[in-house]
Amino acid sequence: MVSVHNAYIIAKDSNTDYVQRTWPGFKGFVEDLVDDLTYGVQTRRQPSIMLQPHPGNQLHTLYTRPDGLYKVCNECSLQGKQKKTTTKMCNVCQAPIDVKCLQKHQERMLVG
Repeated sequence: MVSVHNAYIIAKDSNTDYVQRTWPGFKGFVEDLVDDLTYGVQTRRQPSIMLQPHPGNQLHTLYTRPDGLYKVCNECSLQGKQKKTTTKMCNVCQAPIDVKCLQKHQERMLVG
């Protein structure tokens, strides 16, 4: 929106009379800009990104990260307790999960 406002200021400074006649206020300038940018654009019937089923419908298990990096456990972060680091990740969520937190993670995903 800052770019649009800057464009309005530049247009107003470069051709004051025309801009004041055509767009007495900023709102009219924005509306015309949106009309110009969307002219001829057709919407699709289906979204380009299809929604995936909720991960809770699948069994959440752990696998070892291929890069071997340690990440902070997602469940520990959510619980607000001391954060453990782990190389394990959930196969569905791709979230780092400590082995000891797997059961809590599975329960939370089934509820969610």
